[in-house]
Amino acid sequence: MNACPSHVFSLPNWLPRLSAPVHEFNSTPPTYAKITAIIKRMKTGSSACPLDQLSIIPFKKSPYLRSYLTTIIQTVWKSGQIPDTWRRAASILIHKKESTDDPQNFRPITLQSVPLKIFTSTIRNAMYEFLSKNNYIENRIQKGFTPGMSGTFEHTAHLAYLIRRAKKQQRSLTIALLDLRNAFGEVHHKLIQTVLKYHQIPEHFQNCIANLYTDFRTVVVTEKYLTPFLKVSKGVLQGDCLSPLLFNMVMNTFIQYIKTDQFCQLGFNAGQPFLTPKHWFQFADDAVITTGEEYETQILLNAFTMWCNWAKMALRVDKCKSYGIIKRNSLSKQYFPKIYVNHGLITAVKGNESFCYLGRFYNFPMDNVEHKQFLLSETSSILEKIDRLPLHSKFKLELYMKYLLPKISWHLTIADIDRTWIKQTLDTMCHNKFRTWLEIPPNGTLDILLLGKSKFGFDIIDVSTKFTECQVILRNKLKDSSCLDTQNLFYASSSNCNVQYDGFSTAKQVAKEIRKDKIFNIESKLTSQSLIIKSIWRDAFQGTAKDWHSAVDKLPKNIYNFVTRYLNNTLPTLTNMVLWKKAQNNLRHFCLNVQTLQHIVSSCKTSLDEGRYTWRHNSVLKHLATYISSVRRDFHVYEDISGFDNPSVITGCNDRPDLVISDNNQNIYVIELTIGFETNMAKNCLRKRERYKDLCNFLRERFNKVTYFNLCMGAIGVLSHECKQFYDFLDRE
Repeated sequence: MNACPSHVFSLPNWLPRLSAPVHEFNSTPPTYAKITAIIKRMKTGSSACPLDQLSIIPFKKSPYLRSYLTTIIQTVWKSGQIPDTWRRAASILIHKKESTDDPQNFRPITLQSVPLKIFTSTIRNAMYEFLSKNNYIENRIQKGFTPGMSGTFEHTAHLAYLIRRAKKQQRSLTIALLDLRNAFGEVHHKLIQTVLKYHQIPEHFQNCIANLYTDFRTVVVTEKYLTPFLKVSKGVLQGDCLSPLLFNMVMNTFIQYIKTDQFCQLGFNAGQPFLTPKHWFQFADDAVITTGEEYETQILLNAFTMWCNWAKMALRVDKCKSYGIIKRNSLSKQYFPKIYVNHGLITAVKGNESFCYLGRFYNFPMDNVEHKQFLLSETSSILEKIDRLPLHSKFKLELYMKYLLPKISWHLTIADIDRTWIKQTLDTMCHNKFRTWLEIPPNGTLDILLLGKSKFGFDIIDVSTKFTECQVILRNKLKDSSCLDTQNLFYASSSNCNVQYDGFSTAKQVAKEIRKDKIFNIESKLTSQSLIIKSIWRDAFQGTAKDWHSAVDKLPKNIYNFVTRYLNNTLPTLTNMVLWKKAQNNLRHFCLNVQTLQHIVSSCKTSLDEGRYTWRHNSVLKHLATYISSVRRDFHVYEDISGFDNPSVITGCNDRPDLVISDNNQNIYVIELTIGFETNMAKNCLRKRERYKDLCNFLRERFNKVTYFNLCMGAIGVLSHECKQFYDFLDRE
């Protein structure tokens, strides 16, 4: 925040000049449509500036506000004068890493007024369009903040490929990781003006950006104190929509320098005819040098040091690292390069250590040990936290899906870990918790739980499935990159490990294919545990799966867990208890019959005599009759339970269906409800249809129209195919 000394940044002779623009800068003020598009892309949950507390949400919802804002922005665009209120902001401090006592370990994020963010977005879009059309911005080296480019994926994958290639071909490779001191905060405002002029930005917009940084003030907000307004005399604002492009343009001056002929021959050649030698990686302020010889690294580093001296920026030697691979005794080995910055030796990565670039760890074995350790500790920690929460098992599964998986997805994407390791460690860890939450025994299958809801599963995916999705996303980003080098990298890195992911066109296809395998496993390999779910797939009305899940989600925890165990037939029936060696025999002492799940829910004579099945049947029937009576006042409902007129009033005989409905047009609807075991749904439908066929023919002689509805369902509320006719009737009526 402190004022910087006055300094004139003249373009040095060694910096190559850009050619005259082929495409002119589009200086037309932004239209309502362009501003609306910017507003729609802005995140609803982004923090508002504390000074005006104005959120982006009103602008998203109100066309009138957008119209007024368009007029204001067009006026500011034409005049080049930024309103004073827009040049007031609040900054919060985000801890990066290491000690919280060192201010350098915090990143200041500036919360600006929403109108200013929208305005700077319009300036950024116009500038980027001009720069990209005229090929002024380099995207083969600098991949930070580049629209339509996954720079972190591309750089980390490319660097990993070079290390593996060097080891495989037993060739020398020297890497230097460079760290700029407070890079965004050290950019001089006069340097920005020089850089804008270098990139041939029109003078009007140079002055507009200069006006933005003139007397820009911010307060620093913490939990304990609030500073007075501080003048921002140096640096670009992190959190500002224009700042990333301005910083990239500053760095682009150096990138243009190392693209000249004297540096092009440097770098590590991967030995692939379609991969050009790579000598520099840049993502915003994170820089990496890669060369085949140590002296080449020193040449590039000297050039960067010279550029830093011109730009008044400084390298932190204590934060820089070097790494080397060399051939010795016919073997590739790690060595310690000797590379200097201003006579200061850069620390070399030790043999048993790793270095980190853009969130990915690299070491000589390339065994991803840090990523594995993180995944193990993070997954275990989050699962234990979820486990301790006094929540319904459904919500614990949701936390797993919506919190744990996104939390670890970055490491699942950038690290090429063996999928078998994921399955054996992380999947096993998660499956054990699933069993605990849902009370599923160790030998109970989880395949049904991992199916989609359309198949009456619970739409849960394994960590290994998420890993495959992440790898597919990574591979597709490489293949579809706008950078030709990255496209070539995709084909060069299509190894045996990656081929399994290249077969998927999208990440969504992964879960579908894996679930197909699980369905095949259930249908072909499982016997007793697949008994119910296969009957549901065969005989159930699949269109009700969503409604069935909505009902199951509202169940209390004990019944919810009961349903999940019911589906894979792992409830503690005596038959299962004998299999698990927890009981001596499987005969139920009430009726001396073999106690299977089917026997309990639909076939026990003792339960029938006690009225348990009748109570279940009548409860559903009463709910159905009450609902129909409430939605259609012109219907007269006859039901074979107390509180309603008896169906015999219509049928005139002892053969009474469960429910009869008549309307004013002499139409009769005969409804028979059957609740039984899922394997018997088709048989029950056929049996009841045959039973009431003669009755329906008899009623057709007396009434205008007679329709028979066969409502057959399983014990956990899954409806049979024949219920579709009744569903259509309810929708129509």
